[in-house]
Amino acid sequence: MLNPEIPMYSSQVVTFEEDLLIDQSPSGEEFNLSSILSFAVDNQENIYIKDAKPLRIKVFDRYGKLLKSYGIKGEGPEDLPFSGSIQFVHQNEIMCVDEKKGKLKFFSPEGRYLRYLKCPSLRWGNHTTMTPSNRIYSVKLYPGANKEQLVSLIPPFEASEVIASRPTSIHPPIPLIWIRYALLPDNHIVWGITSEYEFYVMDDNGRTVRKIRRKHTPVPLSAEYISEIKQSAPPGASKERYAERVAKRLSPHFPAFDFIFTDEAGNLFVKTFETEKETGRYLIDIFDTQGRFLARAPLKVGHFVTGEWPNLYMIKKNHLYAPEHDENGFPVLKRYKIIWNIASLTP
Repeated sequence: MLNPEIPMYSSQVVTFEEDLLIDQSPSGEEFNLSSILSFAVDNQENIYIKDAKPLRIKVFDRYGKLLKSYGIKGEGPEDLPFSGSIQFVHQNEIMCVDEKKGKLKFFSPEGRYLRYLKCPSLRWGNHTTMTPSNRIYSVKLYPGANKEQLVSLIPPFEASEVIASRPTSIHPPIPLIWIRYALLPDNHIVWGITSEYEFYVMDDNGRTVRKIRRKHTPVPLSAEYISEIKQSAPPGASKERYAERVAKRLSPHFPAFDFIFTDEAGNLFVKTFETEKETGRYLIDIFDTQGRFLARAPLKVGHFVTGEWPNLYMIKKNHLYAPEHDENGFPVLKRYKIIWNIASLTP
C-alpha cells in the first residue's frame, strides 16, 4: 500500500499522557538507576529494568514501587550477561539474551533461574526477541563480511534463515542506516531498512503479506545534530581532526525513519526525524492494521537512536514505555497512557 505524504486525519488521533516516572530516589542505591540497558513489562504491568552498575534486574510494580532486584554479573549459567536485551515471553518467563555467548537464559518473574538454550547463530546479534510460536528474530552485524542481516530461527535454533540483508562499509555515511523490525500479533513481524520509507509485514512462515509505504520528503540534517556529531570525538582523539573526518562522511539528509514499534492490536508506530515546530517533539507516524497512514502525533520522550539498539519503545495494555534522561542526565523510565481520540476525528 502506497500512502500519501499527508495522513488521513488532520486532527490528532493519538495523544500520549504521562502517568508514571521511575527515576532516582533518596531511599538508597538499590533503587537508583545507573543505566537502562533493557526493560520488559509483564502481563500484570510489572516493570523489569536491566540496570548496568551493578548489573541487576530491578522489578517495579505498575505504580513504580520497587519490589525486588536480582542477578549478578558473571560467566556462570545463572549469571546475567551484560550485553543483550531482556523480554517477557509467553511462558511467563523473563528471557535474557547473551549475545556474546550465543545463549538464551530464562528466569521466573521472581528471579529464579530456570534454564538456558544454546543458540550459536545469535552470537553478536542485536535486538533478539521470541514470538509466542517460539520463533526467534535477531539483527546481526557482520563487520568482516560488511553486511547487516535480519535473521529468524526455529527450534532447535541451530541454524538461521536470512529475512533481510543490507551492505555495510568500514566508513559508512553518517547518520548510519539500520535494519529495524517489530513484533506483531499472530506471530507476524514488520521490518524495514531506514534508508527507505517502506515496511514489509511477514507471517510466521516467512511470507510477505503486506507492504506499507508512504511518500516521503527527506529531512535535512539539523545544525544541532551536525554540531553534536562533530564534537563526539572519542577520548584521546583530536577533536579538530575528528570533526574533519566526520564532515566528509555526513549525508545531506536524515534516514527516512529512525525506529518502529507496534501495539497489541497490530498498529504500526514510526518514529521520524521530523519535529513539531511548536514544541520540538519528534513526530510519530501512525498506521492502522491495514497499513493506512492515519495520523501523526508528537512525543516528548525519545532521542535519535545511535549505535546499539535497545528496545527503546514498548507498548503494553495501551501504555507506552520509553527510557529517557532527566534534566541532570540521570536515566529514567517513563510510561504514557495512549489516548485514542476516535470520536473527535475530522477527515
